[in-house]
Amino acid sequence: ADYTCFAPCANSAYLFLLPLLTGAGVEAATTSVVAHLPFLMQLEFMLWMPYNLIAFSHLPLHLRPATSALLSALFTVSIATVA
Repeated sequence: ADYTCFAPCANSAYLFLLPLLTGAGVEAATTSVVAHLPFLMQLEFMLWMPYNLIAFSHLPLHLRPATSALLSALFTVSIATVA
């Protein structure tokens, strides 16, 4: 549900709002979403799907928060390089 419902909304909002916050217009923001959303969704799928499969089948419960935080930090850095 996260990948199909929340991720497209959150990623689209990020890609749309970042140009607006930096002073670009609505047209630039729309172009940013159209240009970068497919790559960002593919990146999210390639990063989180394998992690979730491994984390929920093999990773001990006490390690999941730390590994999820680390992966989230890496994903955030990769998002920042896309936009």
